[in-house]
Amino acid sequence: MHRQRRPEKVPPSPHFERLPDHRSPPDPRGSPPPISPLTPNSPDTKEHRHHHEAPPPTGAHRCEAPRRTSPPPPHAGRAPPCSASARRDREDIRESAPEPAHSRVILDLRPTARGSNSPRYVDREPTLISFEEFDGMFENFEHTAFRLETRRRYRSDVQTETYHRFAAGRAPGWDLEDPWCVSRREQVALGKRFERVRIMDNPPTPGQRYLLDNAERNSAVGEDIRYLWRADADRLGLPDEDTWLFDSRVIALLHFDSDDDLTGVELITDPVQVTRACQVRDSAWHFATPYRAFLTEVPSDV
Repeated sequence: MHRQRRPEKVPPSPHFERLPDHRSPPDPRGSPPPISPLTPNSPDTKEHRHHHEAPPPTGAHRCEAPRRTSPPPPHAGRAPPCSASARRDREDIRESAPEPAHSRVILDLRPTARGSNSPRYVDREPTLISFEEFDGMFENFEHTAFRLETRRRYRSDVQTETYHRFAAGRAPGWDLEDPWCVSRREQVALGKRFERVRIMDNPPTPGQRYLLDNAERNSAVGEDIRYLWRADADRLGLPDEDTWLFDSRVIALLHFDSDDDLTGVELITDPVQVTRACQVRDSAWHFATPYRAFLTEVPSDV
């Protein structure tokens, strides 16, 4: 009588062993992406079992890995967490890196030399236009005309009757029907914008006080005028040049002599200088105050 042979117990396959927290031990060279443990139904498990496991005897129970009941690793589906040393290296780099220029509130927009920031700048003769051509630009531009007024006095203002009346303590008597005012109203009616930022000293000069009163006339014909104290303009790094900027692509640089007379108009279309002029306009316009509100900040001349 033959004794029935008891089936041998088959040890569980090492492919089903489960590491704590489903993660591999840390590697000093870095943290590779986590490898998920094999499951009995995956193709890799079946392939390994086919090559490395002996078929169990008849009647034996197949060893199966317990199903995972704990949640997946917190970094599953994302990049693996960096090591502590890598985090320290990044922190050291951030601490030692200089502050980016774009994060500063105050920008220095004044060029050190004309066109020096342009890699393709070529020293060329300035393009000068006549006063008649300059006057025509105020009707031929398409969208915007921006003026930055930086001077303390304009001789052309001093020679007018309105200035003499203002200096004598009387009302200037602005004529809103003169050709200049009519032209401005016509251009504004076409949808064009005229904007000015005037720089004022503290205390203001007589010429600056005259132009502050003149802002009422310019505003009446459609111009938008704002003011900025010279100390604030210096902190912003605004240039000292007196300019018009047409359609954000052409600069009309005004040249004056020592007597504050306008002597010439230079056209500038260099992309680097035009871009800088647009930055100047945006900075000045943002920090300037509308002239009506600025009136309350101006000290009395009495």
